[in-house]
Amino acid sequence: MFDLKEEVYREIARRVGVNADGVIEGFCTGVILRLGLGPDDLRTTNAHLVYGRMTGWGQTGPRAKQAGHDFNYAALTGALWYASGAGDRPQTPPTVVGDIGGGALYLVIGMLTGILRARDTYDQLDTVSRSVLSGDVTDETAGKVLSAIARDEDMSGRIRRNVMDTRRAVSFMMRARMLNADQFEDARQILRDLDSLDSHTAFLFDKINFLMDATVGFININQNKIIKIFSVASVALLPPTLIASLYGMNFRFMPETEWAYGYPMALAMMACSAIIPMLYFRKRGWLG
Repeated sequence: MFDLKEEVYREIARRVGVNADGVIEGFCTGVILRLGLGPDDLRTTNAHLVYGRMTGWGQTGPRAKQAGHDFNYAALTGALWYASGAGDRPQTPPTVVGDIGGGALYLVIGMLTGILRARDTYDQLDTVSRSVLSGDVTDETAGKVLSAIARDEDMSGRIRRNVMDTRRAVSFMMRARMLNADQFEDARQILRDLDSLDSHTAFLFDKINFLMDATVGFININQNKIIKIFSVASVALLPPTLIASLYGMNFRFMPETEWAYGYPMALAMMACSAIIPMLYFRKRGWLG
């Protein structure tokens, strides 16, 4: 719990805003600006910050300076009348219709779309995709790509979770018959929008998983190349090692060890036994 009237806590809020994707404030109109934590203040250090405001009566209008509560919103909009039976006194709805249905629901949708837009998640994934699928991927590039993919996967997971929670809230209000005909139609439209958002986030999630698998695959390929070079080198150097071992024994029944050119001949045999396999491996493309 922060007391934003204290400068030390306002400074903490500013530091938090540097790495935040979004900020939601619910103060009365003008209060957050006087505290120096408004949209323009926080965006000086985080240009991609999505700033959400939740007020009862909006930022302008005759009630903008007044505090509001869920009952006020539900009463003035007529929602209490729909929550009661014919001829009965207005009843309190089983959930906070004004706060959730009229405010938080649209705020969540706006924040989600704003974050998607501000982060340009699809463009970032497209850039990562080009980095992975275009040309060779070095270990350094793969490390950077994996870090970027992990951040986008975390963001995609949080967005999908918020979309699911919003869909459940809308569905509950529709099943509980807490909405009038116009509001019910608006809720149906919101559900269709949520379905489209869910499909898009599912597409992004699948693409993230594909890029993750592709990056790990390229890392394995690079490791296999290194292992292949060591394998080829060990096979190519086996014959000269064998020749050196034989002549190093200096058996008496090997008369060539007594020749004047015996050692040069042995060295030449070792070189040829190494060069010939290397040339063969290169021809087959095993050294690439």
